[in-house]
Amino acid sequence: MQKILLALDIGTTAIKAGCFTPRGDILGMAYVEYPLIKPARWHVEQDANQWWELSRLAIRQALAQGEVDPTAVAAIGISAQGIAFVPVDEGGHPLHNAFSWLDTRAMDQVQELSAFFSSPADVFRRVGLHLMPAYTLPKIMWLRDHHPAVFQEAAHFSTSLDFINKRLVDRYITDHSIAGGTLAHNLASLSWDDAILEAMDVPRAKLPAIDWSGTPLGGLRPQAAVELELPQSVEVVLGGHDQEVAALGAGLRQDEVTISLGTASILVAPLDKPVFDPELRVPCYPHVERGQFVFEAVVNTAGVSFQWLRDLFNTIAMDGADSYDYDTLTSLAVGVPIGANGVSFYPHLTGATSPFWNPDVSGTLYGLSLASGRDDIVRAVLEGWCFQLKSNLVTIEELTSPRENVIVFGGGARSPFIQQLLANVLNRPVVVSPTSETALLGAAILAGLGCGIYDDLEDAKTIVRQGAQVVPPQPSAARDYHELFQSYREFENHLLNVSKGEEEGW
Repeated sequence: MQKILLALDIGTTAIKAGCFTPRGDILGMAYVEYPLIKPARWHVEQDANQWWELSRLAIRQALAQGEVDPTAVAAIGISAQGIAFVPVDEGGHPLHNAFSWLDTRAMDQVQELSAFFSSPADVFRRVGLHLMPAYTLPKIMWLRDHHPAVFQEAAHFSTSLDFINKRLVDRYITDHSIAGGTLAHNLASLSWDDAILEAMDVPRAKLPAIDWSGTPLGGLRPQAAVELELPQSVEVVLGGHDQEVAALGAGLRQDEVTISLGTASILVAPLDKPVFDPELRVPCYPHVERGQFVFEAVVNTAGVSFQWLRDLFNTIAMDGADSYDYDTLTSLAVGVPIGANGVSFYPHLTGATSPFWNPDVSGTLYGLSLASGRDDIVRAVLEGWCFQLKSNLVTIEELTSPRENVIVFGGGARSPFIQQLLANVLNRPVVVSPTSETALLGAAILAGLGCGIYDDLEDAKTIVRQGAQVVPPQPSAARDYHELFQSYREFENHLLNVSKGEEEGW
């Protein structure tokens, strides 16, 4: 009987489960949505009970859809949303809604944390991150300040990954890639930072154990086996942060970078050791590969800028005289020359993230004239998206070395026009992942590693890369975009400086 690898993806608004062969073929998949809860401004929560309830449902549905014999399942791996956490009691029951990674209420606690560090560079060197209210530790501190009874009663502050592991194997254990997004994980020691935790009055004992992704955790506990309708012999393997797990599922190698072309765009570039950026532009985290690290650069308003444009055009059109979907918009851009007839778009609709980190700058359409048309604006938005990715790739390569290939996945990766546009702007071959379910596949790869199906991750990467499409840059277009990028960045620097009050007259 062929062994099957089971994968679970605990996402922001949905749970996915998938059944894979060791060759990376998906046999069955299930997708179950669940809501975000927004009780107040800056507050974004979830019912953590649904993490488990919907995981059970999705796993059973995926097995049924794939007509998989449960006795064929060898192992299960998990891709989990980062930063989210929930306070739980001794029995693992939530004492409060989970705090989503989208939650940014803990602004006062960030100020308290900043007093601990000597400088922003000290923060970056120690934990690899900027001080921001989205991260886990400030939100735990917010709970300490605003719900002290819950803070005291909590036996554990559980990430989404160890919340599920508790139910699968009765252990609170997370991996280094998840711990790396908390502001409490020391990059040098690869452990919880006792000095930070002590100064913030957060007991280390309430945080999960940490190990590397791919570590086998043992078989299913009896109750989990019953609820999932699986044998207890199924090996549970430690998963990791969804972005790095997805990069693994795309077959990312050391001299490459992955880019997710979704609502946000995330660039993941592997490193042999932590690399400190003295200009604090690109965060550094542990990877889901043992002993490895990554640069993780974030463009928050990437694909969502394209969504904003679609919704804006449809609102203007009103009564459905013209209806725009993504394919329609992309087709409009095809007929516009490189440079969008002088129109440039800077997609800082929620401020600038990496490599600029300026929350005060606004999104900008520049170069409009009476001759500018709808199609020019569409192309400018897509070019602006790609230019932001180039800014991050240039920064990563400046800090490390040139990246041979760029691997893409996500919704935008389905468009041949965007594939070619990105290859031309980056002047790099773009490798299009053969699967859209890279996070699930990455979790399955970790499961296969942990149960011994794969000898090593390189073996698995070779398998999942089969059938990938390679889109080379077009030399003439790449030269044009190289020149355009220089002028694009020149004006962007003015925007960034004006928003900081450092420049007048623009």
